[in-house]
Amino acid sequence: MSLFKGGSILRTLAYIILFMFLSVIPIVGIAESITVPLPSDCKSIIDQLNRKFEVKGHWSKNFAAKNGSSYRSPTRSISKWVEITYINNRAKLYSHKTPETNTMFKFNKNCQFKKSTSPSEYSHSNSHKYFNDKDLNKILRQSKQGLIYVWSPKFSYSLKYLYHYKKIADKYKLKFTALRANDSSISERVPSIPNKYQKINGSLELAMHKTDLHLPSLLIYKNSKWQKEPLVGIFDEASLNNMIKGIL
Repeated sequence: MSLFKGGSILRTLAYIILFMFLSVIPIVGIAESITVPLPSDCKSIIDQLNRKFEVKGHWSKNFAAKNGSSYRSPTRSISKWVEITYINNRAKLYSHKTPETNTMFKFNKNCQFKKSTSPSEYSHSNSHKYFNDKDLNKILRQSKQGLIYVWSPKFSYSLKYLYHYKKIADKYKLKFTALRANDSSISERVPSIPNKYQKINGSLELAMHKTDLHLPSLLIYKNSKWQKEPLVGIFDEASLNNMIKGIL
């Protein structure tokens, strides 16, 4: 889905159905993602690329591609990720993503690839009006520890729990950053929410953590590093207190 121009009709319809469901049934936490194995096709060259880009190998599965699937992993650098697409278990596309460029390796059936580079949709020229990766890196460098909460005006529990998470942050003296989910086609502003909590998320790093799904997503950082997978959904105060306490 394009970051700032909305998504496909099918994906938009999926969001609508999801929002209708979640508006009625609260989530009490979704389990953390688990690293999944990659298909074995073109393993040797993919391993070489993974070493080149310092991929951590914490693979998670994206939405299914037509007749195939896509996987993503962070690298050892904030705001640099890798995605691999397989069709019928054959490697088709390896993408190294940064806020400025996408470097793509398109495979043929013999695992030979053609390399190309294109500008990123998260580049500064596209994201300067939003909370972008420069803003994120500044927060991670300057704040010893904190919470980043991405909420959506389409999900009532997301709004309801914004101040719940702010209260937790205040209790533990953590920097609190709240952002709106990154789809500018959802232009509604919520009058009851301060402007400082309504900046749209335009960060590649946060989007790769699947905060672009418009579910309430909480990320916890300490000493410039993420402390766990994003907490997606709604957590009661006692559970969140215990998790924060365990991290700090």
